[in-house]
Parts: sequence; structure tokens; C-alpha cells
Amino acid sequence: MFRRAVLVPLTALAAWVCAAEAASAQLLPVDAVTVEEEARLVGPDPFPIAQLGYGVALDGDRVAASTLGYDDVGAEGAIHVFEREGDGWVQTARVQAPGVDPYEQQYFVIDLDGDTLLGAGTSQGVHVFQLRGSTWVEQAVFGYPPGEGFGWCVSLSGDTAVVGASFADDDAGAVYVFRRSGTTWSQEARLTASDASPGDRFGLAVSIDGERLAVGAPHGDGAEPDTGVAYVFDRTGTVWSENARLFNPYGRGSPSDELGWAVSAQGDSVVAGAPACDKHGPNAGAAYVFREEATGWVLEAELYPLAPSPAAVYGEYVALHGDRLAVVAPQQAVGNSFAERGEAYLLERVGHVWHQRAVLTASGDSSNGLGSAVDIDERHVLLGDPSNDAGGIEAGAALLYGHRTMPRTYGAGKPSSLDCTPFLEVVGRARVAGDGAFHVLARDALPAEPGFLLYGGAALDRPFHGGTLCVKPPLTRWAAGPAAASGPLPCSGELSLEFNARLRSGADPALTAGCTVHAQWIQRDPADPAGFGDSLTDAVAFLVLP
Repeated sequence: MFRRAVLVPLTALAAWVCAAEAASAQLLPVDAVTVEEEARLVGPDPFPIAQLGYGVALDGDRVAASTLGYDDVGAEGAIHVFEREGDGWVQTARVQAPGVDPYEQQYFVIDLDGDTLLGAGTSQGVHVFQLRGSTWVEQAVFGYPPGEGFGWCVSLSGDTAVVGASFADDDAGAVYVFRRSGTTWSQEARLTASDASPGDRFGLAVSIDGERLAVGAPHGDGAEPDTGVAYVFDRTGTVWSENARLFNPYGRGSPSDELGWAVSAQGDSVVAGAPACDKHGPNAGAAYVFREEATGWVLEAELYPLAPSPAAVYGEYVALHGDRLAVVAPQQAVGNSFAERGEAYLLERVGHVWHQRAVLTASGDSSNGLGSAVDIDERHVLLGDPSNDAGGIEAGAALLYGHRTMPRTYGAGKPSSLDCTPFLEVVGRARVAGDGAFHVLARDALPAEPGFLLYGGAALDRPFHGGTLCVKPPLTRWAAGPAAASGPLPCSGELSLEFNARLRSGADPALTAGCTVHAQWIQRDPADPAGFGDSLTDAVAFLVLP
């Protein structure tokens, strides 16, 4: 559907200021157990200075990570493709452009969509590779327009490839759109900003999602000169039209915030990183989430870490997928100095409020460049770590983090005196509004014995009464009557509480939309062999929805 251009007039700026100041992310304590490092991907023969992970891309069970070629050390540039096999990952291909010296292939940026791979980094231009059988073959090369910085960034969606050229037109910048028909690629458009000005660097970042394209211009004029703009273009047929100019509506002054240094678009949302923003410390950075509504675009949230760090440049890379967002801060304070160890933050949107869910860091001491590139899908966050030294000095790696969906169970139950281990189940979804129910059940419990639900805001793993306490104090206890017998087996008891009733009653003001609840059942067991008189289930973590 065609969307008209939505520009923000100065008369509307005051309303945007209020909206922006009220939209800051609600940063909750980090729930680190929801995310874990699942795999560290390296080449079969790691080579020093190859810097694997300088560019990364993720699509389902396939990962691409690039290396840089250096003739003086014998390191070849390539795009390495990894695929999931069972519970592990294996490298299935090493992709290089034919006819180009492998030591001169420098794949700084790449993207992946299904069986198509896009890579910029040779003297010929930007290369498109297509998977045929088990072999990646070159399908097209987009040649360089001279002096434009063509290939500074790339993005791929289906049969459309986008290439940024941020030095074009006296550094005003441009973006090239290419489209595939069958196996043939042709240029569909050359896009520039409606208010293009020398030095804006339009095209320094690009992100395409179907018929929508976001373009960053980190030195464009937003509410104040040179603070940065993200542009949104939509395609109708083969025609691209500028839909909106998105910027920090209350500005910050000079030097530039560099909003638009990184962009990520999906559906009705666009995220723009502003790594030079000083609001939370010099160059601490920020990221802005914009959302399209029926009346135009609104600033949904200004995001920053729970504990902002000066010079962290939070927002230098961003990746959005549905209601999950990864934001990279590649430089972190270590004592009184700064190190390029890097961190990434996983955030989740509940309604229109964003919550920080986890801080992603590399395990071990061999990483000092985590977060040079990032990608995300519904199950994983992928981070490049080109300075990782595990396989040799700056041999590099790509780190894959799994983020588990909720609700999820964890921990272990304590066997009862009947030698049965009670376990926990949930039915429904926790919501503060609506009519649906959400039952938290203890199964295989002792019949006719009472119990109560323990719940709190974080996980724990502590010995308790011969079992394990899985919920961190302070705890709330919610009593339930004797377990109902659900069958003829000795351990046929079932304890059940309907949690949504508590949410909607207002009995516990701490239970609000966006919070994570950890819960565990404890039941009376007079014949407990451990002598404490109780048994315990495992635990569950669930998210409270609006």
C-alpha cells in the first residue's frame, strides 16, 4: 500500500518532545539466564589476522561470517558459511569471488537471505552468490561508481539488494537498489534524500524489509543541524517514495549525535542508532525506536543501557526482529581506561514498552572486539568478534547466542516421601488485562497435602531443605489448599493457582506488564526423608504481558 511522506513540521515539535521524554526504555534488572552463548564459530583452520566475524549474517539454521584478506600475512578473504547439524554447527562452504586475488578480498559487510548471499569487499564491486545444490556460485556483480563509497553497507531481502554509497554527490550520499528477475539482476533505483546536503552521508547505513527501506544519514539535519536523520522509503511496483524523516525531536546540539549511523527496519518499526549521543555520558550513545501509526510516525522509545558507560558508543550497530532488538556498544570501560571488548544488549518490546533482557558478553579472555557486526532472528543473536585470539592473533570468531522463549522451566524438583518428583506446568499466558486464564500447576504432588507458590523477580540455584530453591528472595508466598487427586497413582496430587486473577486484582503492585516472574511450588510432606517436612517442584519463568 502506498504511504504518503510524513514530515515533522516545527509546529509539531513540542508534542514530539513530550512523547520522546516519556518514551525512554523501562530498563528492568537483567535476567541473564534467558540468554546463553550457544556456539563459537571459527574456521576449520583459523589463521592469524583473518578477523573472522568482521561481517556476519543470520538466517534460520545458516550463518555467514566474513574474513579479510592480507597478502603480507597470507590471510585470504572469504565468506564462511556455517549450518546447523543436530545440536552443533559445521562449516559447509568457504565462498570467494572468482577472478579476484583472494588476498585482496575484503568482505567488510555481508548479508544473507535464504540461498542468496551478498558481500561487498573486492575491487570489482558488490558480489551476489547463489546456492546451487551444495555450491555457492557467483550470480552477479554490482560494479563500483567511482568515488562514491559504493558498498559501505549492504542489505538483502528476497530478490532485492540495497547498496549504500555515502560519499556520492560531495558526501551527500546515495543508495542503489537492485532487483532480481529470474537469475538476472538490474538496477531499479538510485535514491537520495529529499533534503540532500553535502556531508550528510546518506547511505552510511541501510536496511530493507520487503517493500520498506530505512537509510541512515548520520550528519543530516534533524531538530538541530548535523544531529542525524533516518529516512524511510516505500516501494509501490518499481517506484520508491520517501515516506518519512525520523530524528531525535528534542536534539542535543553539536557535535553530532550521529543518529542513523546504524539502522534496522522491520514491519512498522525502524530503529536508528546514535552512538555519539552524549545524553548519558560523552559518546555513551543511544538508540531510537520509531513506529508508524495511522496518523504518521512516532518516537516509541529512546534506549540506553541500564548502566550507561561513557565512550561505549551504544547504538553503533543495531538489529531488529519482531519485538526483539539487539544493540551493540563496542567499547566498554575497564577501570580507568577503555577496551574494545564490546557488549551487546538484548531488548524485548511488551506492548509499546521496551525492556532490557540481557547483556551479551564473550566468555573467556580471548575476545577484545565483540560486536563489530550483529544480526538477530526469533531464536538467536549473532555477534562478530574479529579480534578474538582463540585461534591465533585476531583470527576471529562469530558468537551465536540462544535466547529462550518464555514461559520456560528450569531447575530440579525434590523427590517426595513417595519417591515421586513433583514438576511444574503452566497453561495459558500471563496478562494483566483480558479474560484469559493462566494456571501455574504442580503435578505428581502428594494428594491431600497443602502447598504454596513462591514467586519473585529472579532465578536462584541454592540448596534448600534437601532440594534446590530456584527463586531468589525476596519472595512472595501464595497459599493453596490440599492438592486434588487427579488419578489412582500414589503421586496423583495437583496444586493449581490461576495467576491472572492475582495480576488483575491489584493485590501485588509489583506485578506489572513487562516484568519477568519466577515461580516454584513447595508442598507439605510429613514423611519427608530429608526431615524438613516438604517437597519442591522445579521452577518456571514467565513474562507478564499487557
